[in-house]
Amino acid sequence: MRHRALRPDNAASPLLSPRFAEMFEAAQYRQLRKDKMRMYFQYLMAPAKRVDYDYFLITAGWQSLSDRFAHLASVEHFYALRPFGAPRVR
Repeated sequence: MRHRALRPDNAASPLLSPRFAEMFEAAQYRQLRKDKMRMYFQYLMAPAKRVDYDYFLITAGWQSLSDRFAHLASVEHFYALRPFGAPRVR
């Protein structure tokens, strides 16, 4: 029996961005960005605001992943999210 959170037909799962800037007030986010280690571990910490990416609601919440993220579109240009941009094509 297939779990309802699994997508049928082996369809590719959407690629989502955690959007860290939306998790905090602008001034607080500017301060946090100065601390590289804190930003590295932010994936595992609770956000200051209610946002889609909340580690604790994802891992221990009542919704399946497919239900939780159904309203979000997949990131189409993943390389644009990388800190150094897309790799160079030769």
